[in-house]
Amino acid sequence: MQLWRAMLGMAVIAAVVWPSPAHHAFAASGPAKPPEPPTMPGPTSQDRVLVLAPHPDDEVIGCGGYLAMAVRAGAQVRVVVVTSGEGFSLAAERLFGEGEVTPVRCLKLALERRSETLAALRHLGVRPDQAIFLAYPDRGLVALWTEEWYPAKPYVSPYTRVSSAPLPDPWGKRPAYCGASLLEELTRLAEEFKPTVVLCPHSSDLHGDHWAVYCYTVGALYQAGMLDRVALGTYLVHLGGWKRDENPNASEAMAPPPSLAGGSWPWRSLPLDRKSRQQKEAALREHASQMNIYPRYLLSFVKANELFGATSPAVRGAGSGSGPAGKPEAVSPTLSWSVSDAKGDITLASAPPGVDVVGLKAEADGTRLRVWLELAGESNREVSYRVDLHALCDRQVGPPISYCLKPGQRSGNLECELQGSQVAITIPWPPKAAEGVMLSASTWLGRRVADRTPWRMLLAR
Repeated sequence: MQLWRAMLGMAVIAAVVWPSPAHHAFAASGPAKPPEPPTMPGPTSQDRVLVLAPHPDDEVIGCGGYLAMAVRAGAQVRVVVVTSGEGFSLAAERLFGEGEVTPVRCLKLALERRSETLAALRHLGVRPDQAIFLAYPDRGLVALWTEEWYPAKPYVSPYTRVSSAPLPDPWGKRPAYCGASLLEELTRLAEEFKPTVVLCPHSSDLHGDHWAVYCYTVGALYQAGMLDRVALGTYLVHLGGWKRDENPNASEAMAPPPSLAGGSWPWRSLPLDRKSRQQKEAALREHASQMNIYPRYLLSFVKANELFGATSPAVRGAGSGSGPAGKPEAVSPTLSWSVSDAKGDITLASAPPGVDVVGLKAEADGTRLRVWLELAGESNREVSYRVDLHALCDRQVGPPISYCLKPGQRSGNLECELQGSQVAITIPWPPKAAEGVMLSASTWLGRRVADRTPWRMLLAR
């Protein structure tokens, strides 16, 4: 095991150096496009495994086998379910019969799905006291991350009509539905549990609650000072064109989605023995409210392996210096980053190639941030380009900032220019003390998003 950890080291991915965590190695190695994902070893008795699930059942879909193996190995585990899945109206209809899906029924569905989760976790060996339910709003995590940040004006769930958790959190509180509260809770959980392995949704998952939980996870690790001290593995649940149910044979291995397979999107494959597969299937069947609707889809994740994206928590920039004790200085005079995006992952089928983002480059000089979007085709003047960010200062994730621009638009420090298959966007740099940003860019046709880059944390070295 120690030899395996030592050999993986660090890898260069898409012209960016990704740091390898000190304990486990989820980081990529080997050829740029391996025929199948390299094998990832299972957990050990020395591990402290923190699993974050956007909804009840994601903890089993994404990493039920890993959890079962972790418990058998003697690892410490915690499972955090961020929402209660109360916004799934079809599940409420099936559960309570025909009729209007009222806020009361949504709250009852939340309690039912919580009970299903506890029953499912028992099959994996996870005790009820190792599960934490935060009860943030289902289908509302994107709004909390990009808009509703402060408790003074909390988000109101359209399903339950409440603006805070219906039940107390692990500390006996009922925090308001807002981004700052959720980030604070996850940071506190990380600081108290001190994980060595963190498993959360993939940043390219198409479900908003899933990629938002990825953002909150990375943000919490940054605030807890744990970015380089944990192994981060990301699991994928929702992605168009990813076929797993064509072969129902559970002894067959699950392959990464073609759009995210390659050197820029490294994966690790965790082999599951027969007992782990049986435990995972039994756990999934406990989620009866979901099995009643799409059993084949859920069971398609019961395979001979589980896949985890080897995503590093942060992309380190080039060109900055270090302050006292190695602390990154403010991003000045120049700092640059480069990340990639999958081709062909646009959400609007009829959209032109010019809305498909395949790469992002950013450069900060202390007064402004320049973002270049590399497109799959010629840029289009009918498209709007949006940049969303959170500034990172003194180990704190700042509130959301958004800029949406049309080509040719200039206003003060804002500018959007077309350059063939590139779009250059200039926006004001966040506060001078910023050590980096969490950043995503997207293309829009009217009021509909066509493509977005996965959120990434960009840090000074």
